[in-house]
Amino acid sequence: MDRTVARVLNAAGIAGPLLWLAALVYLGSLRPEYSHYRHYISELAARGTPTQHPMQIAGFILPGLMVVAFGVLVGLVSHTKRAGAGAALLIVSGIARVAAGVFPPDPCCAPIVPSFSERMHNAAGLAFVLAIAAAVLIWSAVTEPTFRTRAQWFRWYSLATFVAAVTMPLLLIRFGSGSANVGLMQRVSFSAFNVWVLVFAVVVWSRLNTHTPTT
Repeated sequence: MDRTVARVLNAAGIAGPLLWLAALVYLGSLRPEYSHYRHYISELAARGTPTQHPMQIAGFILPGLMVVAFGVLVGLVSHTKRAGAGAALLIVSGIARVAAGVFPPDPCCAPIVPSFSERMHNAAGLAFVLAIAAAVLIWSAVTEPTFRTRAQWFRWYSLATFVAAVTMPLLLIRFGSGSANVGLMQRVSFSAFNVWVLVFAVVVWSRLNTHTPTT
């Protein structure tokens, strides 16, 4: 693979989580009634809200496409089946994020029966969580020659990320952060996964500086 193309795909993996975070913080600040503790992330993209279209693009679609691009790179430079499966799950998680952005959720206080868009958004969100969690778990067990020299610790970090993303919401509930703070619990898990993608992309970037990946 051409080094320039590889770096562009790699840069997408670094930029995706940062764009997601910037969109979440900035667009949330534009709505005084919005709470990062009490409201779901998706509510910033709810139909009819002033932040709908910016959040769809900057919070879901673009970060999703960037993760897909990074997943393609990881798949091309991997040499084991397990690493390839982890890369494929990264791609699936990115596609699910795009789908979640294409189908915005219903606005607050909408009718009890969810719309088709709401159901698709929720299904895409679930697919994202399952795919990224599986990717993280797989990479905790990957011994990949491409990344071995600089990232032996990455397997343990992946395992820690998976455990934190799964258990932290439960701990928050256990120690008093109930259903009223669903936004906080969602952000803990999503932030753990996004930081993992960012760290992974930085690890790969450091590798590309010394080795030219081959297909």
